Amino acid sequence: MESVLHALAHETRSRIVRELRQNSGLKHTELLTRLGLPKGKAGQLSNRIGELEAAGLVVRTDGAYSVVASAAMGRLLTAAADVNVAAQRVLAERARTGVANAERLAEELRAESKPGA
Repeated sequence: MESVLHALAHETRSRIVRELRQNSGLKHTELLTRLGLPKGKAGQLSNRIGELEAAGLVVRTDGAYSVVASAAMGRLLTAAADVNVAAQRVLAERARTGVANAERLAEELRAESKPGA
C-alpha cells in the first residue's frame, strides 16, 4: 500500500492514472498528447509510467496502458484528494486565526502525508 500511495503522491503520476481511468488503452504518444506534454517530455513520461507499473497501478499490454482495478483506483484517488483538501482547510483556518507557526505546521502535515510517516 505504501508504494501505491507514494506513486500517487506525484502530480504527474496522478494525472496519468486519472487519464488512463477515463481512456484505457492509450499508447505512449497518445498519453503524451492527452496530458498536454511536449514530445521532449517522452522520457519523463516513460519514467513516471514505469513508477506506476512498479507500484502495480498501471499495466502495459501490446504497447497500450491501462489502470489496474479502475473502480478501486477511483475511490483511492477520491480519498487522497479529500485528505489533501482537509489539510488545506486546516492550514487556511489556522492561518486565518493568526497561527504564527503555519509554515512549521505545513511541514508537519507534509511529513505526515509521506509514505512511512
